[in-house]
Amino acid sequence: MPESNGEFFVDGVTCVTFKNDLSDFDDKLMYYLENDEERNVIIENAYRVGVNNYTWNHMAQKILTEVRKIRDEQD
Repeated sequence: MPESNGEFFVDGVTCVTFKNDLSDFDDKLMYYLENDEERNVIIENAYRVGVNNYTWNHMAQKILTEVRKIRDEQD
C-alpha cells in the first residue's frame, strides 16, 4: 500500500516521497525522468487534487468549519 501524507497526498499517486536521508532520491529521480507516462499521471492526479480541494473557497470553508467546531465546543 502506498504511503499517505494527509488526506490527498499518496506516494506514487499524487506525489513522490523520499526517505528522510534522501538515500532513494537519485533512483527515484532517474526512474521518473525515464518514465514519462507514470510521471505525467502523477502530475495530472496532483493537479486535480489541487484544483478540486485547495482553492481559496475550499480553504475558507475548512477554516470556517474548524472555527464553528471550536465555538460549539465552548458553548
